Amino acid sequence: MKVTAITTSGIKSTVTVSDELFGGSVNQILMAQVLRVYGVNQHQGTSKVKTRSEVKRTKKKWFKQKGTGNARHGARSAPIFVGGGVAHGPKGVQAGALKLSQKQKAQALLSALRMQASHIIVTEGLEKLAPKTSQVVATLKKIVPEDDLILIIVKGRQPDLEQGTANIASTKVIAAEQVTLVDVCLADTLILSPAAVTILETRLLKTRVVTKATKPAVKELTVAKAVVKTPVTTIAKKAVKLVVKKAATKSVKKPATKAIKKQ
Repeated sequence: MKVTAITTSGIKSTVTVSDELFGGSVNQILMAQVLRVYGVNQHQGTSKVKTRSEVKRTKKKWFKQKGTGNARHGARSAPIFVGGGVAHGPKGVQAGALKLSQKQKAQALLSALRMQASHIIVTEGLEKLAPKTSQVVATLKKIVPEDDLILIIVKGRQPDLEQGTANIASTKVIAAEQVTLVDVCLADTLILSPAAVTILETRLLKTRVVTKATKPAVKELTVAKAVVKTPVTTIAKKAVKLVVKKAATKSVKKPATKAIKKQ
């Protein structure tokens, strides 16, 4: 698969990348699940309201029990009254964090990169820029003329590049080892270094394929190892004991109790 490549001076070309990385199917259901888990885990869970037992109001009975035509109430702290407690509000207990497997995270990130394949630009030399905002802005305008939300993915930490983009609100620099689905989805344009593309390939495409033909061979090998571990002498001894036991049970006859009683 070919992706747009632009140099820091603005010269356009194309570069070939792995089809499995940017050219496969997009799993939108898995992406939605990962985004939901991320959003839920961002909540602190510290909000709390007061119930009717915690509201500081008078405990005196509001009005007499009978004869008013109103419902029976014993206090003004009931949730249906203004100033009373809240019935089903947050209780200040942090909910259990939702979890995802590493495989789910990798597949979701892979789907996000495939979804943004038409907005990916490969650029080499961004790490060599001076830590100056003016120089970084001038270089990014040659690569992305429009005012987009730009995500720059590089290899490892790049302090100079991070310092140069610190005052640019629409630009974010992140390492390829730490990029997530949320970072990719929020960006309009992705600028990747060639080293970052290699890291993403090794990070997301490391799948271990086990074919059906290899599974029976593995089972036979384990069975053979188990048989070899058992000594031949113990097997022969068990067989002799079994034969002797069967012969003994056949030779023993039941006592003739019935014949004795008849006599």
